[in-house]
Amino acid sequence: VWSRGHYVVAFIFALFVSSAASHIYYIVKKSHSAENVNDELWVHLPFSLWHGFTTFLIFVTAFEAFGVNAHRHHAGVFTKVFVFLALLFLESTSAAYAFSSPEGDLAGSIAIAWSLFGVFDHQRSSAFIHWSALAFAILSTFWIAKSLYGLFTRGRSSSGVTDSERAPLIGSA
Repeated sequence: VWSRGHYVVAFIFALFVSSAASHIYYIVKKSHSAENVNDELWVHLPFSLWHGFTTFLIFVTAFEAFGVNAHRHHAGVFTKVFVFLALLFLESTSAAYAFSSPEGDLAGSIAIAWSLFGVFDHQRSSAFIHWSALAFAILSTFWIAKSLYGLFTRGRSSSGVTDSERAPLIGSA
């Protein structure tokens, strides 16, 4: 579909793929905890990457389907504003991945940051888009660092408080 120039149809298919990825991602994150390294590598990691990349794919196909041809026309003010908002949304998504749990979703943040660095590398027609993508990509690497910090410190809980110590004194919770 994409190679034949049917970009609106490709956008609709991308919405379906992203919807499926989001649904599966939600089920995996909320209903299936990673009990060992194999669960993390073969269940959580692929769906985190898939969700991050399909989130980016939505914006790529939307700009291809509804935007102007960058090879023939320069980006106008509205295009630059919409691209900036899309980049902001993607960077915010990377932050949401980082704060989704104490250790964060490292793979989702990496997928978004990698995509933003790709936008920085390939968008040379507009300096505003080029450098905005770099700024948001760098911000996304901070969320990767936050996830890495949470990943390495998750087993080092300094408080020895148990659930029975946190239970209410009166009543049943």
